[in-house]
Amino acid sequence: MRPGENKEATMNCSEFEILLCDYVDGTLDAARKQALEAHQRGCAACAEFARDVMVILCNISAFGKHPRADADCSQRVASSCVNRFGGG
Repeated sequence: MRPGENKEATMNCSEFEILLCDYVDGTLDAARKQALEAHQRGCAACAEFARDVMVILCNISAFGKHPRADADCSQRVASSCVNRFGGG
């Protein structure tokens, strides 16, 4: 524990993982948010975990912005795969 920190503000890795989603959602209270951010600054493993989560969330978000293929396109792709690779 660093000088000036109170015991309630400390967090372990398990707590970090549990609270990370609430942090991303913006639903943590100020004390827990501060504790989570402090833990992330001091723990390389949790900092990496948080980066990985953010990359996944960004990719999911970006995926949702792409238009979905229409049914005809899906059928053409399926037919092309059957013709090229054989069907069972």
